Amino acid sequence: QDYTGDVFSPSERADALSVRNQLSQVSQITVSILVGFVLSLSSVNQTVILMYQIFIVLSFLIGLKEIHYMYKMEPKEPEAKTGPIRHSSLKESIQGVFSHKEYVRFLLCSLVFHFGWQMGWPLFNVYQIKNLEATEMWLTIINVLSSLFMVISFSLWNKLIKKYDYKLAITLATFGMGLTPILYALSKNLFVLTLMQPITGFFTAGTTVAILGSLLQSSSDKFRTMSVAIHATLTSITLAVAPLLGAYIVTRTSITAALIITALLRLLGS
Repeated sequence: QDYTGDVFSPSERADALSVRNQLSQVSQITVSILVGFVLSLSSVNQTVILMYQIFIVLSFLIGLKEIHYMYKMEPKEPEAKTGPIRHSSLKESIQGVFSHKEYVRFLLCSLVFHFGWQMGWPLFNVYQIKNLEATEMWLTIINVLSSLFMVISFSLWNKLIKKYDYKLAITLATFGMGLTPILYALSKNLFVLTLMQPITGFFTAGTTVAILGSLLQSSSDKFRTMSVAIHATLTSITLAVAPLLGAYIVTRTSITAALIITALLRLLGS
């Protein structure tokens, strides 16, 4: 994430993130259709599990190729500085990060939103598979439709960011994502849930474009690397806790109650 800030200037980031996300979603749609088709060819459980394992190995190999491409990217050359360069200590860097009030406000809001965002991930799968009895083919249709509307929406969010800045875009996008769990709870069959995907895809696109730009914009240039590192570390901690809490709420109450709590946390973060 910090590397994105090095490679692209602030004026280029919205365009770069929009195009990058469009291309990645096109790839995701293509792969989702392929994987969904292959997995639906067999009804034998062991064969399907073997197919999953093959796809997991392939994804790991593709990940290695991604690292190779990252090494080939060249960040912009910093301006030449005279005299010895003094690097801040860990303590100084952390103090510098948290002395930047705009970043602290963004971090607090982001952590609340991420907690609600991550809490919903396993809940959506449980609701689709256990409650609505979705098959691999239905899951493919739902994911492809959502991704398709994400591709369409990226350019719209890019225009909104350029006209009104990241703050309005991230607020609207995360608010829309706060409505997603409620839409799931209201969907009583797979057909209705599928019709909801254009809405969820639209707001997810806005969040993925705006949240990284907002992070880089709210960070101090001097301590940007540490700012990104702290944000990534803390959102990883919420990722370890939030799904467990979601699962616990389901066992103590119901999937509907868990989805509503997830929506409230997302809306609060927004």
